[in-house]
Amino acid sequence: VDVWTQEFRLSSNKNDSGWRWNGGAFFETNATMQHIGLTVLDTTFIQGGFRLPFTAPITILQTAHNQYTTYALFGSATYRTWENKLDLTFGMREEFFNTDFDRIHQLKAISQQQVITVTPEAKRSLHSAQPLPKITLAFHPHPMLTPYVTVARSYRPGGFSHATDNAKLREWQPEFVNSFEAGVKTHLLKDKVQFNV
Repeated sequence: VDVWTQEFRLSSNKNDSGWRWNGGAFFETNATMQHIGLTVLDTTFIQGGFRLPFTAPITILQTAHNQYTTYALFGSATYRTWENKLDLTFGMREEFFNTDFDRIHQLKAISQQQVITVTPEAKRSLHSAQPLPKITLAFHPHPMLTPYVTVARSYRPGGFSHATDNAKLREWQPEFVNSFEAGVKTHLLKDKVQFNV
C-alpha cells in the first residue's frame, strides 16, 4: 500500500465582527496491489478434482491493482449573534473521487509451461463528484453549556473488489447518508472535564 495525503487550511483571525471562517483543499492518493495465490502439488487432485489435464505443480494466481485519487475543496463560515449566544455555521465540501482498477486471474501449469487466463483481464474506472453540505446551530446559554443541532450529508465512494470473478459483484456503488444530530456539550472545572450527550 502506497499512500500520500496533503491538506492546506486557512482560518480567519479572531475579530469582533461576528464572522469566523475557514477553508482549504485536500488531496489523497492511495495505490494498492493484491495478490492471491494457491499452489496445488497433487496431480491426482488436479486431474480429478479440478478436471485439468496438467501434472503438479500448478499455481492459481489473482492479481489486482487499485489506484484511488481524491481531491476536495472545503470551507465553513460561522456567524455569532444574539449577544454572542447563538452560532450559525454553514459548511460545504466538494469532493472529487477517481479509482482505476486492473485485475487478472490466471492458472499456471509449471511442468507444461502453460499459462491459462481463467477470467479476462478487467480494467475499469470510476469517477464521482459530490457536494456535501453541513449546517449547525449552536446555543450558548452559559459558558459551560452548549446545546446544538447539526444536519449534514456524507457519502462513501464506489469501488471495485479484487476477490471475485463475477463482474456484477465486483463493483459497488456509492453510499449516501443524510444525518441529523442533536446534543449538548458541557465544559466543567475550567475545561478539565467534558461531558457530551
